[in-house]
Amino acid sequence: MNNIQTNILIGSIIGDGNLALYGRSRNAYFREHGSKEQTNYRKWKANILDFKYFANRHEVRSKSEELFTKLRNEFYFNNIKTLTTENLKYLDHPIGLMTLFLDDGSLVIQKNDNKNSIYLFPRIYLYTQSFSKEENILLMNHLKKEFNVINVNFKLKWTSNGPNWHLEINKRNDINYFISLIKPFSKNIKCMQYKVNLEKRLNDEKLN
Repeated sequence: MNNIQTNILIGSIIGDGNLALYGRSRNAYFREHGSKEQTNYRKWKANILDFKYFANRHEVRSKSEELFTKLRNEFYFNNIKTLTTENLKYLDHPIGLMTLFLDDGSLVIQKNDNKNSIYLFPRIYLYTQSFSKEENILLMNHLKKEFNVINVNFKLKWTSNGPNWHLEINKRNDINYFISLIKPFSKNIKCMQYKVNLEKRLNDEKLN
């Protein structure tokens, strides 16, 4: 795989995808399920990664190969997906960050009523609560260093799901910078534009 493909794959492994090894198979394979509404996104992945897309179950799936066995050994410990300083090094291109965000992230517009005014507050969330607090810190530090977002104020956010932690960005300038990194790579993914088009989301909320 070239660097673009590798980053899409790694973003997917950290996100919605998984590396499976079953039965007598010598090598692992990648698979990922999505909703019908995200068909365009899954087909985009399958096309770039040269995987198959099964429309009847909205699944992206690869062949079994040594590469996926190698990555499974690096990302899975006791069959649990795990983030480490070493395996995060594979994530080194904004398209990988975009894939992780489209898989497991969200752009949320919060509203606050104050007398005759309504204030709109955008938020970026990376729903990484399947990982521990320590793993989230590793991911946060890696993103700051690798993507030159040292001034982006990532925050650890407590949640009642999973091991209880995910990442949040809540300052407007930080959100703008984060989106500027990933948006150029999402132009052909129509079904996911609601996650990267901040101005449209804000304008729609203003109209509402």
